[in-house]
Amino acid sequence: MLIQPENQRRELGKPVVFTCLVSGYPEPTVEWRKEKSSISSTKNGHIKRFQLKTNATLIQSVLNITAVTRNDNGTYFCESSNVVENLKETTEL
Repeated sequence: MLIQPENQRRELGKPVVFTCLVSGYPEPTVEWRKEKSSISSTKNGHIKRFQLKTNATLIQSVLNITAVTRNDNGTYFCESSNVVENLKETTEL
């Protein structure tokens, strides 16, 4: 993982963005998780979107929470995997 997501603190109702940058061959898949649950683009109605942007062999994954609630506090994981390796980085909100 080239860029790991950083721990963040936010007031309730404020937005927060977590980013991780990965590379690999073959191209890895990237998934965000909160504790043991996978995060989809509509989970709890306040996670705006999960997007992947590809630039050559680099993948930037952005988790954008548009309005933080108390339920958003916790540990988040950016997980990347391909047939060669699996990586997991953690961050806290």
